[in-house]
Amino acid sequence: MVAGAAFADPEADFNLAEVSGNAAVTWGVDLDEGTTGFKNSTDATVKLNLVNSGTKSTEGEGIWAELGVKYDGSLQVKSNTDPVFDGGVASIDAAKLHFYNFYVGIKSGDTTVGEFKVPNAVYSSQTGVDNVVDPSHDQGIVLGYGDNKNMSFDFDFRSNKVESAATDGYWTGADGETYATLEELTKAGTTVETAVGTNGWTAGTAAGTDNYYTNDYGLAAEFKLLDSNEFLPGLFATVGGSFQINSKVFGLGASAGYKLALNETYYVKPTVGFTMSKADVSAEGDPTMTLAAGILFGWGDEADANAGVPYLSQDSAKKVTPGIGVAAYVPLSPSGTIQIVPSLYTGTLVENLTAAVLAEIDITEGADPAFGVAGGLKYAIAATDSVTVTPFAGVRFSKGATLGALTDANEANTDNGGKTDADAGAAAELLNVKVGFDVAGLINNTTFSVDWTSRDLMSDADGKSMLGTINVTCKIAL
Repeated sequence: MVAGAAFADPEADFNLAEVSGNAAVTWGVDLDEGTTGFKNSTDATVKLNLVNSGTKSTEGEGIWAELGVKYDGSLQVKSNTDPVFDGGVASIDAAKLHFYNFYVGIKSGDTTVGEFKVPNAVYSSQTGVDNVVDPSHDQGIVLGYGDNKNMSFDFDFRSNKVESAATDGYWTGADGETYATLEELTKAGTTVETAVGTNGWTAGTAAGTDNYYTNDYGLAAEFKLLDSNEFLPGLFATVGGSFQINSKVFGLGASAGYKLALNETYYVKPTVGFTMSKADVSAEGDPTMTLAAGILFGWGDEADANAGVPYLSQDSAKKVTPGIGVAAYVPLSPSGTIQIVPSLYTGTLVENLTAAVLAEIDITEGADPAFGVAGGLKYAIAATDSVTVTPFAGVRFSKGATLGALTDANEANTDNGGKTDADAGAAAELLNVKVGFDVAGLINNTTFSVDWTSRDLMSDADGKSMLGTINVTCKIAL
């Protein structure tokens, strides 16, 4: 039995982490209203770093106890208006008793079974199947095996904690009945119950007390073949199930994929995920079954970033992988809407060119197909050794499909002088276009931009055109 401690401690690191800012002025023409005007904007941020991320944990071999404390993020004083503390969360990363490759985990659980998001070129977290484990059963232990390279197996035995609800105080009358107020008791023609120790009044209790002794248990098990395995590197698979004993909720999930390298750059990655669940296995009726699958022809790794082109440059479009992909979501039982989601992101495939497209086709029995698409491109042209001109263009169209904020008239098109498109919420039919160019390098730290951004070209709200705005901007950034 060997045990020790590993240190990569969170460390004090006092330094000026960031000083950034920008100032911009835009002169615009509202083509629909026939009006013009200036718009000024400024933003400045100063971050003073206090503590950096780190971990502190025990380590060992054979039979030993593991406890890991993890600090995520950097603790900073951040100021752009009023100073605030920003970032940094401390948590128990692991608490396990190790018996060689076997272990017993004693930390409250966040076990998932069946959850799988299909890799895609753009917005890879959009299509997939969900967790089938009741998250309320999170108190208990997990028995596991893992060799950190080939496979792992976890068996969870957990119980449910219940938060008590608030209760109201009440009066008990001599007639044995309860009354919300003394006035109601008096009107009922009775007197206050006078048993020793009660005096007729029972106080209420506040909500929030956790009861851990509920006799409400749940089981979950999951086996994983890791993509680093020695049998067939690049192949990964997961299969698992869960059952909540009292409520008789059942869930089953499986997923698999394979990253087949074609050469040092290009690869093909097919994936599939499946879930089946039933709210009460003793009740009549079929279980709910869903399938998600996809294939990605890629030439790069997934990045937690957006595509950086018009209509795919916001947080709602985050997670891109250089490649061409298509994902599908198919509800097997009961019937529902089938979603087919193709996408493209060039990454650095063509020097100086960035292009991205995300589309969605929704097929529902008895209804017309819905369709949505958002995408754009930009190309950096070196006019001189120091000056770069980057023309860009983008379009988005929706007819009933729900690409979230990407096809929401009010969420993704607010750069028209502060005005949104005409219809509230996601429009049934929507068409936006944006074209323009940036010029950088004429003056240090300065970008000049010209763009035309339409409003919804398929709308004629109040009989007005929806041509949008023409904007000319100068932005200085540090």
